[in-house]
Amino acid sequence: MVSNISWDRIAPAYNFDSLLSASITLFRLTTIKFVDVIRAGMDVTDRDISPSEDYSFANCLFMVVYLILAAFFVMNVFIAFIVDGFNLNRGSSPVDISYNKFHRLVDSRAPREVWFRPPKFRFCRSVRVITESAKFKSFSLGCVALNVIFMLTDHADAVPSFEQFMNAQSTIFFLELVIEVILNLVAYGPGGFIDDSWKLFDFLVMLGSASSYVTSNSTIGRAAKVFRLLRVIRLMRMIKAVRGILETMISSLPQFANIFLLLFLTYSIFATIFVQEIGLTRYGERLGPTAHFESFVQSIMTIYQLVIEDEWMTIMDDASVQPPECTPRFEGHNFGDCGVAYAWLLFIPFKLICESIMLNLFIGVILEKFAFITDEISSKEDPAWSAGPSGDQFQGLVNNFGRFARCNCISIQAATTSLLQLQPVPLGFRLPEHRPHTASTNLSQFLDSNHAKVSEPNTPFGALKPSRLGGAGRVEMEAPERAARKMIRAELNVVLRRRRQEEERFRRQWGLLWLLASVFPSPHRHFINGVLFSDVAKALLHWRKPSLLPEAVKSSQVKDVEETVVMSCTITIVEFFRALVAKRRQVETGNS
Repeated sequence: MVSNISWDRIAPAYNFDSLLSASITLFRLTTIKFVDVIRAGMDVTDRDISPSEDYSFANCLFMVVYLILAAFFVMNVFIAFIVDGFNLNRGSSPVDISYNKFHRLVDSRAPREVWFRPPKFRFCRSVRVITESAKFKSFSLGCVALNVIFMLTDHADAVPSFEQFMNAQSTIFFLELVIEVILNLVAYGPGGFIDDSWKLFDFLVMLGSASSYVTSNSTIGRAAKVFRLLRVIRLMRMIKAVRGILETMISSLPQFANIFLLLFLTYSIFATIFVQEIGLTRYGERLGPTAHFESFVQSIMTIYQLVIEDEWMTIMDDASVQPPECTPRFEGHNFGDCGVAYAWLLFIPFKLICESIMLNLFIGVILEKFAFITDEISSKEDPAWSAGPSGDQFQGLVNNFGRFARCNCISIQAATTSLLQLQPVPLGFRLPEHRPHTASTNLSQFLDSNHAKVSEPNTPFGALKPSRLGGAGRVEMEAPERAARKMIRAELNVVLRRRRQEEERFRRQWGLLWLLASVFPSPHRHFINGVLFSDVAKALLHWRKPSLLPEAVKSSQVKDVEETVVMSCTITIVEFFRALVAKRRQVETGNS
């Protein structure tokens, strides 16, 4: 005869018997671990009455509605907050967005630094002309595409003739890759593979492919095929939309590295806590050889399993084991194999912080990068740069910079003379070429015709007024242009002085390391008074288009402006005395 039986002794581990149990059960549903809970809930009949299979459809409906609201809506609020945080970093006002857009263009489209000059021999120059020609590039990409197509036709249980054909085409395209690498080596030298990441990529692919011919290991041979297949990435660059996605992913790598570091630190904290609290817990249904917290390394691996939706609630139940299912204290020792009753205080915060928040940082980074591409594609060109430059307009600045620069470095003299005269308004002094230029043409008429705003109270030094063009394209500098040019020159000199002070400080602290670094070529040493593209672009923006500067940026640059004004006065005094010396020499020469 059976007596003293109650349902609380055989109740499911996840139930709604108390507020705490109900909260933990609902959190489990939120993590899409709902099958067992819904089945048990559907069997519920009434208080102190035995369950009946699929008794209550209403309970099932309640949990499904909760899943829709909590798992698919509320949890995604975390992502919304993260994305909103990235949007706040981009700026909320149109000026903030335009300013951040300009800086992203500076970072993404700046001329790349070339550390090694290509050989100057006549034969090397001739080979370089061949490798830079459109026909050679088209032939190379065609070989890549054809090789990939052939590799996609490979299949298991192929006939011997097909295998011979595949081996032959693989050898032919490998030789083509070797010849291409040799030509680039002759044309650009070994340093060209360091300056150009795509040439280095081809060189590594060649080494990986060559490994299959050096050894007879089948595993290495299959890996070499994968190396050759990686060259399809070069084909992706030819499709504009795909190239944008690829460049977005590559530009996101530094931010991904920071997030990986943050994730590792967060995981390490929880891994240490798990080792200390439940490292000696006895094995259970899921806690066992493949998932336990006995050491830091194994704890990190188990945490990774929890993040990728392993049965975290089963591991939590095993970590909560209490007597009599475990031994509180072993004989002769001060520890046992019981878990902790408060294991839910460890696992639920871990799921919230490490999975729902930290992992979604990746989504925020990607969305922020793709938002930049979307803005760049959808933006319309405005000659006055009212909402910032478009991609083509900024590329025009990069191209004009490249005409007077070497790599990513330009002399201050060229930046403040030739570049300003060649660059169109608003950053430069030249009016757009599609407008007829006369001596009386000014930017006010040009901006009025484009419905742009002319008068801005915070626009100093002729930021919106260009130089007038005289006959034969001669630039006639007016007072605002001369003042703007002087302030740009002063700011670039301030930047150059600060860089030299940092180099001098580094040389004093790390003398030996400085000597070793000076042996290697540097793109900054092309000019004695050379500045980088980013320095020039920011200086032009500060003094030619200050309307794109947010108020917070202006406030933070007060000391920089004061230093620039002092430098401008210094330059004026130096030029004055130089003019006096030149005039005196001219007089002495005339008298003699």
